[in-house]
Amino acid sequence: MRPKRSTLEWGLEAIALLAVLGQVYLLVANWHRLPTQPTRLRFPGAPEPWDMRTALGIMGALGVIGYLGMAIATHYEKLIKIPEQLDRAAPHMRQMVFSMGIMLKAVLMMVSLYLTWVLVNLAQGHFVGLGRRYITAMVLLVLVPFGIYTVKLLRH
Repeated sequence: MRPKRSTLEWGLEAIALLAVLGQVYLLVANWHRLPTQPTRLRFPGAPEPWDMRTALGIMGALGVIGYLGMAIATHYEKLIKIPEQLDRAAPHMRQMVFSMGIMLKAVLMMVSLYLTWVLVNLAQGHFVGLGRRYITAMVLLVLVPFGIYTVKLLRH
């Protein structure tokens, strides 16, 4: 039997989906404003860098692929490696792995959306960012769930 999603997990799924859709929308809405000439910030003799459209197109593709990959990994639990000492078939272990995958997907999509937003604005000549507090919050959003799930794993 597959693990069931809680209200929090449905909310995290919605956040992840909205983040990846926001990333795609951000790229599509600003595509015509992105410069087509390569950026000239390079060392002498270095190869010509990519233009921002190519770089952001790759960033958008990686965001969509990351979302789909995490969705598949949480659906097919055998794709996620867990230590052999833990009972993979135990219902609480399956639920924890499922929850952790959903949490990780939401965090990764939020980080991907933020990076795309910053790069789109930077390509248009606007220096934006949410500052140190946001970066600190994003680091904590990644580390705190891992800490929580590590403690849960050590208990079992």
